[in-house]
Amino acid sequence: MDLGLKGKTAIVTGASKGIGFASALVLATRSGDRLEAAADELRRHFATEVVTVSADLSRLSSAERVAEAAISAANAGLLAVTKVLADEVAEEDIVVLAVSPGPVRTDRWHARMSEIAQSTGRAVADIEAGFSEMVPIKRFGEPEEIAQWIAFLASERASNLTDTSVTPDGGATRSLA
Repeated sequence: MDLGLKGKTAIVTGASKGIGFASALVLATRSGDRLEAAADELRRHFATEVVTVSADLSRLSSAERVAEAAISAANAGLLAVTKVLADEVAEEDIVVLAVSPGPVRTDRWHARMSEIAQSTGRAVADIEAGFSEMVPIKRFGEPEEIAQWIAFLASERASNLTDTSVTPDGGATRSLA
């Protein structure tokens, strides 16, 4: 399916591995030493222009480089930055969205499960089974699933969405709005 992403620009944070990396590959863009390697891989694979910016958005100086309009809200968290930046660029037909996934099988997830297993003496599979019981669909997300969400949100088919957060979490978050 053509999502109409040609000519679009995406900022992918946390793109050195896990969900961010999967998203960068799906969108055709990545952090640190791995950022340039991933960018080169994407350039070769997709024959597209890739611009890299390695930034820690928890640091004000990095937030300024990535989104000057969001400086005042950089310490208020992802949603505040999303809202401020969306307001700043809306008239230019630029959409700003946040993706806040629930449990996803990333390297970080596996490391955390191993830490819990080691500290409790329980098997990783048992710990994961307990966590999965808290998710209505009884399983965790995969980085590629989140990447597909992000690709859709960056597409023409989601062009009327801005200034909001999407939470792909298998139904773990309970809310009415």
